[in-house]
Amino acid sequence: MRPLSLAYFICASAASYPLAAFACPFCHSETAATVRAEIFGGDFLSNLLIAFLPFGVIAILVGVFHYGLSKLYASQRRRPFVPQGDIYGE
Repeated sequence: MRPLSLAYFICASAASYPLAAFACPFCHSETAATVRAEIFGGDFLSNLLIAFLPFGVIAILVGVFHYGLSKLYASQRRRPFVPQGDIYGE
């Protein structure tokens, strides 16, 4: 496909996208209006917070394990045992 015909294809696809949304028989029904009212109602921000809260908790835990615990345990690491002399202390 030539680059110019690819550009025409992309422009035509982008221009026809809104037409597909208007052709949807379910988007303008009473059920769709009810669903939109329930999703984007007064408690939208609390629902959004509840939906994204697990991602924040996981990100914090990953950050703590990756950055925090390695520095915490770095000071508590033991030095390797290096014996001096033989087993009788000579």
